[in-house]
Amino acid sequence: QVAEEFVVPPVQYLIGPGDVLQITVWDHPELTIPAGSFRDPQDSGQQVGDDGYLYYPYVGLVKAAGMNVAALRDVLTDKLSKYIQDPQLDVRIVGYRSKRVYVVGEVRNPGVLPLDDLPLTIADAISLSGGLTPEAFKSGVNVSRDGEVYAIDLKALYDYADGSQNLLLKHGDIVNVLDRSQQKVFVMGEVFRPASVEIMNGNLTLA
Repeated sequence: QVAEEFVVPPVQYLIGPGDVLQITVWDHPELTIPAGSFRDPQDSGQQVGDDGYLYYPYVGLVKAAGMNVAALRDVLTDKLSKYIQDPQLDVRIVGYRSKRVYVVGEVRNPGVLPLDDLPLTIADAISLSGGLTPEAFKSGVNVSRDGEVYAIDLKALYDYADGSQNLLLKHGDIVNVLDRSQQKVFVMGEVFRPASVEIMNGNLTLA
């Protein structure tokens, strides 16, 4: 049931506010900002505004947010054709800044991960965050999405190759790897040493 909630249909990356684009018009260097030896593509690219609009010479403002690269290229080509004969355009995303997921808890490098044109799974997100710490509780990983919290069993994925646990993430998801020290049971009564017992690997019998 959880896997069905996380099914994401395969779609092309949609441009969003904050993304940086590199637009090249062949044989028209005046319309292309050169990167240069001391500037990376993100510095020389054109950023989509917070309102989702992009400004380009001759074209003016274009609502780039919500378009994929091919659709934006077609719009720019159509509008530039009024001023340039048979314009040849190349549009690339050089800075993915509009979509992100958050990885917190027992990973070595918790933080924010940008979402690009490649699908990102829970295992990918944890790997990009440096992997699990020794204190991580594999069977206790929560993913928060749209006000709901879903429990994910990474132990089933890592130890038993249960691919249904390796769900695709989308913008705004929060992956929280819990601390195994919080996973305890308390033994009291007629035993020699009443105490709390830590669940080490997700399995603990009464005996």
